[in-house]
Amino acid sequence: LGFISLFFNFFIPLSKFFNTFYFFFVALISFFIFTKFKRKELLKNLFLIILVSVVSAILIFKSNIFRPDAGLYHLPYTKILNEEKIIIGLTNLHFRFGHVSILQYINSLNNNYINNEIGILLPISILVSTFIFFLFFEIKKTNDSKDIFFQLFLILVLFFSISSLERYSDYGNDAAGYIFSILIIIYFFKFQNLDDKESFDKFSLLVLFSFFIFLNKSFLILFLFFPFVYFKINFFLSIIKNKIIIFSLFFVALWFVKNIFVSGCIIYPSVPTCLDLLWSNLEDTKYYEISGEAASKGYLDLSKNEILLNQISTEQFSKNFNWLEIWFENNFFKILEKILPLIIFLLCIFSYKLFQQKENNNKISNKYYYLFFFSILGSIVWFLKFPLYRYGNTYLFLLITSSFIISFYIFKFKIFSKKEVQFMVSLFLIIFMFLNFNRIVRNYSLNSDFPNIYNMGKNINYKKRILNEGYYYLADSECLYGKNLCTHLEVSTDLVKKFGYKIFFKVN
Repeated sequence: LGFISLFFNFFIPLSKFFNTFYFFFVALISFFIFTKFKRKELLKNLFLIILVSVVSAILIFKSNIFRPDAGLYHLPYTKILNEEKIIIGLTNLHFRFGHVSILQYINSLNNNYINNEIGILLPISILVSTFIFFLFFEIKKTNDSKDIFFQLFLILVLFFSISSLERYSDYGNDAAGYIFSILIIIYFFKFQNLDDKESFDKFSLLVLFSFFIFLNKSFLILFLFFPFVYFKINFFLSIIKNKIIIFSLFFVALWFVKNIFVSGCIIYPSVPTCLDLLWSNLEDTKYYEISGEAASKGYLDLSKNEILLNQISTEQFSKNFNWLEIWFENNFFKILEKILPLIIFLLCIFSYKLFQQKENNNKISNKYYYLFFFSILGSIVWFLKFPLYRYGNTYLFLLITSSFIISFYIFKFKIFSKKEVQFMVSLFLIIFMFLNFNRIVRNYSLNSDFPNIYNMGKNINYKKRILNEGYYYLADSECLYGKNLCTHLEVSTDLVKKFGYKIFFKVN
């Protein structure tokens, strides 16, 4: 879905007509695939589809959108994709259009004559519910496995997913990044070597997921290097000939081309990756790069401490740990609040196992040590650059869990029994459903059954600004999905058309 929408948007808008055509094309292929299933297998797959659909509907029913990012650029960018082919220099309309996720493309492809605009809300809900069931079945598979530490890892993943993915309004682009980063780790543990064809296929998926996570969240770029920890030179030819890996490389290359067209940068807003083009705005790009880092470190919280923002520049604030005190007084406690349920759960397990009989025959894979050091590296980079929870939740989770698993091995704790595993998994799923039904009851008075993508309960005033060869809309608040080519920022931009493509560029 992501590749198709990205590729075709270079030439056409992702309109309802195109999206509906693609929907029926996939439906037709799916029908022929289902006709090849035996009756028992067919019923099993249909049951799973219904199960995922029901949970997806529960997640989205009476929910809100992720604020403020959805209103600022997720939904406005999706609107542009539905009505425009790729627009060159789009960051001159709103700088945040330079660091959207592949998820916006997937969302836009689901706006068709079947789902209508509600379709753009469905993919992440379906992804989360599918992921929860995937973890459930993966844990079930490990009941007879000798790798008790992998089972423990999956249990911790399920718990953390239940506690952090229980609200649709918290998803944004971050949920997809978290899910695919965990899938990378799972497939990392699944493949053993590159000699075996089945393991090599898992390695290919590992590469595909690592590239896809980068398209979801460029800050997770470290995961691009994760698959190659066991890379061997003599397998180089096998790797570069693999269709999945070739597809992955082409997918990312296409994304980089899109980035250059939209912002003038390969990775926005990283100035070293930018080119000096007609639509490039290197001065603003540098400003947003510096201010974005400062904001994540708590620059805007200075006013809470009665410090005027103009007393220290964003660049000075980010240097020499000037930000550390402010960050500890604000963001640190928000992060602690988010990871506290996981820490309490781990303490409960530790206390429970401490008084049980020890086992001496459990062996731990070196992969857990690699995961530990990788998560330390990721956490350090996160802390030094963008220490907001949503940027570092994956690294923090992996650091805490890998530390606990290694401690579990050192203390020679007894493995979980089958009944213990079943009890925990059942409890997690019950908690997950309870939290969502509780949210539905609390939000039942909302006028809309689905997240409001147009106004969030207040009227938005749009002013049409006429340019040289086009227009855009200036909104007095978040644009949401209301108008095409919308921004809430006062911008100095103009628009020309070349070869049928719109080009926004900065004017002085």
